[in-house]
Amino acid sequence: FIVLSRDESCDRGPQEGLLMVEVRNKKRQPIEGQEIIVSWSGGEESFFTGLKPEISDGYADFLMQGNIQYSIRLASGGEAVNGLSAPLCNNEGEEFLGLIQLIFQQP
Repeated sequence: FIVLSRDESCDRGPQEGLLMVEVRNKKRQPIEGQEIIVSWSGGEESFFTGLKPEISDGYADFLMQGNIQYSIRLASGGEAVNGLSAPLCNNEGEEFLGLIQLIFQQP
């Protein structure tokens, strides 16, 4: 898998600090059941695509904490993304954590 896109935004999403991942096949179709491994200093966790089919079969998300750097990769192999951290956003003096969207695709 390769990283097709990586976008950070200060849009207000469903939750602050949300890491949203989409996994697609060669034909750009969503793939369910893909294990995603996220790690940080002192921890590691797995989560899976397909648990929110109302969004997409290839969608999964993870809630990031502020001031922590994360690395993310697919258990099935491919490119890793390192140095991810929830963007710190400011809206009229109110600080909040933004969103990161990643798309992994089979080459």
